[in-house]
Amino acid sequence: MLEWQIVVDSHTHILPAKLPDFAKKFGYGNFLNYRPKIGKMDIYLGKKYYSTIEPNFFDVATRLSEAEEQGVEIQVISPPSVMFAYWAKPKDTLEVARYLNNDIAKKVQAYPSRFVGLGTIPIQDPELALEEMDRCIKDLELRGIIIGSNYKGKYLGDDFFKPIFERANELGISIFVHPLPLQQEKLTRQALFDLSIISVDISKSIISMIINGTMDQFTNIRFAFGNAGGAFPYLIDRLEQLIRSQPSLVGSLLNKQPISYLGKFWVDTEIQNPKLLDFVISMVGEDKVMLGSGYPLSANSWIGGMIEERIVPESVKAKILGENGMKWLNLPKSYFF
Repeated sequence: MLEWQIVVDSHTHILPAKLPDFAKKFGYGNFLNYRPKIGKMDIYLGKKYYSTIEPNFFDVATRLSEAEEQGVEIQVISPPSVMFAYWAKPKDTLEVARYLNNDIAKKVQAYPSRFVGLGTIPIQDPELALEEMDRCIKDLELRGIIIGSNYKGKYLGDDFFKPIFERANELGISIFVHPLPLQQEKLTRQALFDLSIISVDISKSIISMIINGTMDQFTNIRFAFGNAGGAFPYLIDRLEQLIRSQPSLVGSLLNKQPISYLGKFWVDTEIQNPKLLDFVISMVGEDKVMLGSGYPLSANSWIGGMIEERIVPESVKAKILGENGMKWLNLPKSYFF
């Protein structure tokens, strides 16, 4: 561990200690709810059991203790994607989002030197999305939002998202793009198969934002992508080749080669293979890869250890473990000390 290094985990998820039964309240849907189980929580989607979560998902004391063991000084906390509820009626999604965002804001206020918060918004209704995004930033003082990679197959370069990004650009916020796999009612072989969708899902968002001009138009937004940018670092050469051979595919929308966008956005380190991590760093650049574990959901929640073991200069480790995350959040070190 680099004793002088500030360590920021830019990708963690958290749930409230108590959660209303929104499915019962609204009268429909597989909204997540849970029931106590001897120090843990049984998770339900609607009335169907889904899984069991440990206290580190909802108990702050447990979470802080584990962060200390891992050497993490700052966690960026956000709701898990199963809570986004983009499939629900917009006004109901807004109510869920407000409950979650209020809870995150309270945790940040209670531990301002340990937590930074990202809020969720009802993207299926741009007007309500703008309302909640404004509240997150101006009233709750969160640093940005977490958003799913698509809505009903519309990826983030689609004009549907333009009003959201216009306001986010005005606010100059951080946006974390999270994969949005199909919601499963239980863990099955099909759910395991759908894991392959995650990498493709993120890369589709990045590609759509490049070829439709979103990356060029909204330069005041600090975009970050989960799962190490998904398949994008591995597809970039093929994308370059296709555009060179078939420029009519994108027409006048793209005035730069896709590879020039590497280094324009951040990616996290939620990746399980050290060799793949080295590849991502080589492609995206040492200034735009930031520690992000997916804690407490990831199979390898302490990915920082993998970073520390890399054969790279200590200055590069310092960037990935914390400095790049601070730049993504637009926060100086003095903010916490």
